Amino acid sequence: MEIMTRRPSAVQVSAALMLCVNSVLVAGIDPIMTGALLNEHRIDMATVGHLTMTEILMLAVGIVVANVWQPLTMIRRNAILMSLLGIALNFACIHATSSTELIALRGTLGLSEGILVWTGTALVVRAKSPSRLFAVSAFLQLLTQGGLATYLSMVTIPVHGANSVFFAFAMASVLNMLLACALPKTIEPLPTEDARPFKWRLRHLRAPAVAFLQIASVGALWGYIEPTGQAIGFTPNGIQTAISLTLGAAMLGTIVAMLTVQQWRSGAVLLLSSAAMVAITLLMYTTPFGGLTRFAVLLGLCQIVTMFALPFQAAYAFTTDSTGRVTTVIPLVELLGQALGPLLSSLVVLSNDSRPSLLAAAAVAGIAMLLMVRVPSRLMVEARS
Repeated sequence: MEIMTRRPSAVQVSAALMLCVNSVLVAGIDPIMTGALLNEHRIDMATVGHLTMTEILMLAVGIVVANVWQPLTMIRRNAILMSLLGIALNFACIHATSSTELIALRGTLGLSEGILVWTGTALVVRAKSPSRLFAVSAFLQLLTQGGLATYLSMVTIPVHGANSVFFAFAMASVLNMLLACALPKTIEPLPTEDARPFKWRLRHLRAPAVAFLQIASVGALWGYIEPTGQAIGFTPNGIQTAISLTLGAAMLGTIVAMLTVQQWRSGAVLLLSSAAMVAITLLMYTTPFGGLTRFAVLLGLCQIVTMFALPFQAAYAFTTDSTGRVTTVIPLVELLGQALGPLLSSLVVLSNDSRPSLLAAAAVAGIAMLLMVRVPSRLMVEARS
C-alpha cells in the first residue's frame, strides 16, 4: 500500500490545491448562479439566502464529517467517489423543477464538496510552507472563479441560462475525479506538539473566530449582491459582469499576500482588513442610485481586501498552534461564515430592498475588528510556516 510517510510530493500538493479550488467554485459563482435562477423565476428573493446558506453550510458539515470519520487510509478512493457524486448531482440540478429540489441537491453537493476540501487541506498542511500554499490557493481560486464567472455571465448564461452553471460545475467535478487519482492512497496523522493528544484551549479560538466573522461579513454582502446591484441601477447582465471583473481584480490582493504572508504580522493585517471591510460596506450602502462606478470600485476593493486577508487567517492560526491542527479548521469556519452570512442578511432584507444586507456585513466586520483589538501584543507576531 502507498503510504505518505514524508511530505507530499509537488504533484500531490498541486493536485490537492486544485481539488480545493474546484470544490469551492460555488463561493465565487454563487451570486451569478442565484441571480440567473432569480431572473428565471426558479427561486424567489427569500430562497436566495436559503440556497446559498444550504450548500455552503453543508460544505462545512462535509469538512467536519471528513475530519471525524474520514479514514486516512482511504484518501484517494473517497475523493474519487465524492467527485463522481458531484457529477451526478450537478446534472440532476439541470432537471430540477422546484426551489425545494434545488436546495436539496445543492445541499447534498455541499457535503461532497466539503469532504474534498478537507482532503486537499489535509495534504497542504503536511507540505512545506503551508502558509504560502494557502496564499497560492487563494490566488488560484480567484483565477478560476473570475475566469469562469466572466465566461458564464457573458457567454453561456445569456443563451443557456442557469443550467449552464450546473453544467460547468459538473465539468469541474470531472476534473476533480482526475485530480483525485494523483493523491496518495493514505496519509499519516499529524504530529502533536508533545506526546499528549491535542487539546483545544482559549488561545486557539481567536484565529477561527476572526476568520469566521470576516467571511460572514463577505457572505452577508455577497449573498444579495445581484439584487443590491440592480437596486443601484445595474442591469442583470451588468452586475454579473461587474462581479466577474471584481473577482479578477481581487487577484491583486492574493499576489500581495503571497509576497508578504511570511513577513507581515498576521494579527495586525487582520485588524486593519476588518476595519477596511467596515468602511467599504458602509460606503457601498450610502451609494446613491446611478452610482454604478462607485459601487463597482467599492466591490472590487472589498474583494481585494478579502482575498488579501485570507492567507493571513491561516498564518495567524499557525502562531497559536505550530502543528497545523487549528489551521485545518480555518476552511471550516470560513465556510460556516459564508453560509451564515447570507442567512443573517435574509433576516434584515426587505421583499423589495436588499440593501440592508450591507449594514449586516458592516456590523459583522466590526465585531471581527473589535476581537482583533484585544489581541495581546505577544500574539501579534510574524507568521511562521
